[in-house]
Amino acid sequence: MKARKHFVLIPAIVFAACCFSFPAAWALGPTVQPPQEAPAIYVISQGMENQVMELLPDGMTLAGGYVIGNILIEESSICVDFSAADGKTVKIRLGHPEQLEGAYGKTAQFAVKAESGDTAKLKTMLDDLLARLRENGKNWSWAKASRKVQNIPDRSAAYFLSPECAGVLKKTEAGFQTVSDSAGMLKIMEENATGKEDCDSWLLMSLMKSADMTVSEQLERLARSIKSVYYSNSAMIMLGIYYQRNSQNARARDVWNELIEKQPALVEAALRLANVMAIVGYGETDLARFQQRLDKNPNDKSADLVLGVLKYYMRDYSGALPHLQRSVKYNNVGPEILVFLVMTDYFLGRKDEAMRLTDENIGKPGQSRRLYYCKAFQLLEKDRNAAMDYLVKFIESHGAKVSEAATNPSLEVKEAWELLEYVRNWREDSGVDLLAPLDMQAPWPMINNYDYGVPANPQPQR
Repeated sequence: MKARKHFVLIPAIVFAACCFSFPAAWALGPTVQPPQEAPAIYVISQGMENQVMELLPDGMTLAGGYVIGNILIEESSICVDFSAADGKTVKIRLGHPEQLEGAYGKTAQFAVKAESGDTAKLKTMLDDLLARLRENGKNWSWAKASRKVQNIPDRSAAYFLSPECAGVLKKTEAGFQTVSDSAGMLKIMEENATGKEDCDSWLLMSLMKSADMTVSEQLERLARSIKSVYYSNSAMIMLGIYYQRNSQNARARDVWNELIEKQPALVEAALRLANVMAIVGYGETDLARFQQRLDKNPNDKSADLVLGVLKYYMRDYSGALPHLQRSVKYNNVGPEILVFLVMTDYFLGRKDEAMRLTDENIGKPGQSRRLYYCKAFQLLEKDRNAAMDYLVKFIESHGAKVSEAATNPSLEVKEAWELLEYVRNWREDSGVDLLAPLDMQAPWPMINNYDYGVPANPQPQR
């Protein structure tokens, strides 16, 4: 996967007019008017990820020094961030030339509109973008739909599954519940296979979430046989999670290391690799290997991220800081990287910065629930009661009750409960420093289980 920008396809289900055909007016009775046909809209069909990468390649720099950043694919338009030399971000929307209102300019395939900034001052940049679109967008095609259905709480909508694939996946997962062994589950998956990579990769990843090691050879062979880079990346990341869930950390490490060797921009695999290396063990040779990669290619985001996380676990917080400061800006890396930066700032005594990062992100959709734990750390010296409140929030964010946290299967829930109990029972006259438990722990967060964000679906990754 060559691109490195944020690339999210906003879920939406569109239905063609033939799916909503109606009886003729005479069949409804003379007083009933036939329904009005829904207006046609131009939409971006599924499977257009490669075309988007061709249209807006990684590293694209427009006149005026505007560098491409995040890309958000919506139902009928593409929103693109461009960063100026002064750090300011300009948002540009691309849509169908007959559909996007208030457009600055158009090509045969696209209309372009500045959604932020002064359009007059952006003229040179916008003209350059239009010229690029004329050249790169020759193979682009829009899909036409007649109706939009929104707010559908359906798995096919939320996970970008076609109705066909959603049906097969539902049937397969129901079948998994009827057998007690992984071999039986594998047989059910094979019986329901469609021969289409998009559907069958879903079936494979669903099986990986619960299969044991008795079918590991077959699962790895199937994952490696996927030809689409898009689905192959998702399946291989899931393969590593499958190995880690089955306590095969070294094999998970090898799978994810192979991925980032081939695709240095695949930072979602890099964070998993760094975490599992912290469990399996690593040394100066490993650090030197990733440093050599970064020296050779300063844009090797995976090497940069791995170095930051590994140095963090070595308590080399000063060495980790610049890597983590860059890594939090990489897209698709996952929200946990911010936790590492927050705690690095905290351990370096940059507590105001740690608090700022935490307050700006805590509780927001898509952010890590571990920020509640970070907040508790930061408040221990200032407000013990508030710190305990955040430990409670952290425990409850796992769907656990505080009264049952001591026996919760999640190790980090148990650790949060232990710290909560210690803080709750601590007394100033105890002769023990309140912060003593923090000094005794390994640098938090220590990733000691596999539950570190299992990908729910093979979303396009940029």
